[in-house]
Amino acid sequence: MCFFPASTTIFELNDLSGCYLWLEVEWLVFLGTLLSNALFIAVRSCVRHKITLVTVPERKKIPNIDTIMAIVDVTNTFNAQIIPLIVSCFLYFQRNGKNESNVSFQLTQILFSNWISAICVTFVVFVHWKKGPEWWTKNDRSYKIWRVMIFLNFFLLPSINLGITIFIFLLPNFKLIGQPISSYILFYSVVCVHRLIEFVTLIRRSIILDAQIFLEQRDHRLN
Repeated sequence: MCFFPASTTIFELNDLSGCYLWLEVEWLVFLGTLLSNALFIAVRSCVRHKITLVTVPERKKIPNIDTIMAIVDVTNTFNAQIIPLIVSCFLYFQRNGKNESNVSFQLTQILFSNWISAICVTFVVFVHWKKGPEWWTKNDRSYKIWRVMIFLNFFLLPSINLGITIFIFLLPNFKLIGQPISSYILFYSVVCVHRLIEFVTLIRRSIILDAQIFLEQRDHRLN
């Protein structure tokens, strides 16, 4: 599929080009889901995941249910970063929007952001910040790096992507209708908004709060 021509080189009409583009995106999401889950299983078979995104009440627990439910949420978090990376790689190397500098810049910026997000989420899921060698945990170095990764992936990158998209789309010389790939950029902006909402409603109130409680309890024990 990486050698498929861009939709605009096959169809002259934007409607047909847009349909072809989203057919590609749907197919890539399907393939990306398979590849992302396979990658997660492969890595987790070597390294156990280090975060838990859902807590099961004690009265509802049965053997292994907590682990099963935790894996589902962590896998979804991992997939939510890896699948967009696969889609953006394909659309970038397919050279969509090569005749429009603003669109080409946005595709490059989305690809770069997705690579950073994939690295961040892999670090957050599989690297243990609570334990490790002294050089890693000294002066809460591991926690600070871990928190930067969380902030970068779920807040800073989505905010930058959203701001750049709004700025470019408001430029007077940018023709939104003239580029079928613009619909994908708009969709990615919606994904960025979702990540910001997820940061406020889930990440900040669960993962970061749990980390702060752990540090407070550890300091209390040491003192």
